[in-house]
Amino acid sequence: MTTEEAIKKEFLEKKKIIIMPSPRGGKMITDPRHIAYFKMDGATTSFCLPRNERGDLVNIFKSDEEKEFFEQQLGLDLNVRKPGNHFEKMQVTVTKDAGLMHKGESYNMSDPMDNLRARILMVQPTVAPSWKERLSRVEYQWAIIDESQLNNEAEVEYNSQQEFWMYLGKIGDDVPKMRQTLMVYFNTISSTKKIQIDISKVALRKEYNEIHADKGQRENFLSIVSAPTFKNKLIVLQALECGAIKKEGNNAYIFTGFDETFTFNDIAERVGSLKESQDNLYFKLIDQIEKGNK
Repeated sequence: MTTEEAIKKEFLEKKKIIIMPSPRGGKMITDPRHIAYFKMDGATTSFCLPRNERGDLVNIFKSDEEKEFFEQQLGLDLNVRKPGNHFEKMQVTVTKDAGLMHKGESYNMSDPMDNLRARILMVQPTVAPSWKERLSRVEYQWAIIDESQLNNEAEVEYNSQQEFWMYLGKIGDDVPKMRQTLMVYFNTISSTKKIQIDISKVALRKEYNEIHADKGQRENFLSIVSAPTFKNKLIVLQALECGAIKKEGNNAYIFTGFDETFTFNDIAERVGSLKESQDNLYFKLIDQIEKGNK
């Protein structure tokens, strides 16, 4: 079977897809300029064909004919039900470097081996099926992008800016929310920048404009505010303002009445754990916050 015939049968595709890192807000280093942003430079991530709940390798072929085409083209045993098949040892490895962070790793879908590698990536639980869906699940660390979409940089940039302003539109002119959201952002990236409690709306808008103007900061901001831990971080800041949590130094936080210290990101995770376990300390925090807002 020729490549053209395989494309007609949709075994292959006449396009390229790209896997892109999708850094998330949280414990990780959040400065895009840092050598360890997302992962250390030179670090590798290896993907293998995952197994289902029964422990069987996932079948990535739509038919036996499609599987046989790849076997003939590559000279490999690709029968996932057969012991010793090629998938048991096959890995797709991606290395973190500046090129990966800006352009991703490309796979030619009309090339049988590249197509096979891409199919393995597409069934990974940590890989989002599209850039738009990259923030929809907490486990997504990567995203698949059609190269034609990535090449349209103007559209990508427009979508990023639109997402940023749509988020700010949800906050509106609520100064406390504007301030607290900004504080979550700066605390998450361990910035030393101070946001005063009496900051004006004009000054807040200036801060947001500066984040918007820097693409890296903007993407980082969107990652942080869309992360599942964002609400917990807001609770930490609200508890800080009413005295339920105390801050010592630049990044040491303590539940009032306790001795254990946490970083900002760690205490936000602890708040989430307290909420999940229905711990009395969580309800005490919320009660103090509500009393402080009256």
